[in-house]
Parts: sequence; structure tokens; C-alpha cells
Amino acid sequence: MLLRTARWLSFILILSLFSALAAPAQAQSALPDDLTDTVVISGVIADGSGHGYPLYARIDVTGGAASQTVFSDPFTGAYSLTTQKGLQVTLAVTALITGYETGAETLIPLADTPLNFDLPAGAECTAPGYTTCCLKRLLMP
Repeated sequence: MLLRTARWLSFILILSLFSALAAPAQAQSALPDDLTDTVVISGVIADGSGHGYPLYARIDVTGGAASQTVFSDPFTGAYSLTTQKGLQVTLAVTALITGYETGAETLIPLADTPLNFDLPAGAECTAPGYTTCCLKRLLMP
């Protein structure tokens, strides 16, 4: 009887060990709960020297949980990106049409954030639609 009870207990012990090993592990986030929420930063990239044309641009995002690169729509200038709420990010904007200056903004988004960039034509006036005399006229008070 004692031998039978010992076998029974051994069987239960082995069964419980196998079930504990087979149980799926709970996934845990590497970030604290308050940083797993995401927000959307979106806006329009446009010519900032008078015409207001939408611009096709590259937006390099650094900071946050991971760096990323997004592109604006070449016809509307609109862009949208998702990042972690509450983490500082820097957006560096470069027009993919030559002749424009770059733009940058650093922020800590706590909610969905609209952020537009108006990139001025560079001093060399090589942006489409601008000439040296035309740009000087736009910049003079």
C-alpha cells in the first residue's frame, strides 16, 4: 500500500512539473505601461517662400523607442507617423526637390500632434518657381 501511494505521488509530481513547463509564458513589454501608448504626429510639408506648394520630403525621426524614416505624399505634402507617447523625438525634414532649406523640430508628444513644416527656398534660388530677383522681392519688406 505504501509503495502504491509513493508511485501515485510520484506520478502527480511529474505531471505537475510537465504542466508547469508547458504553460505559456506571459509576454511582458520592455517599456513601462505608460510608455506603450502611441501617438500620431502628422502634418503637411510645404514651400515656405510664398508659393505654398506641397513638397515631397523625407522626415527622419530620432529619439523615442526607435528611429524611423517616413516620406510625405509628393502630391499633397501630407505625412503621418506613429511614435511612443511621452518620449522626446526630433523630426528632421529634407525636401527631395533641390533648392529648399531643411527644417527640424524637437518635441515630447503627449497626444496626437499636428505639425506642419514650411521650408523656405534656399538663397541660391534653385527651387522650382523661383529666380533670384523674384525671391528678393518676396523677402524684402
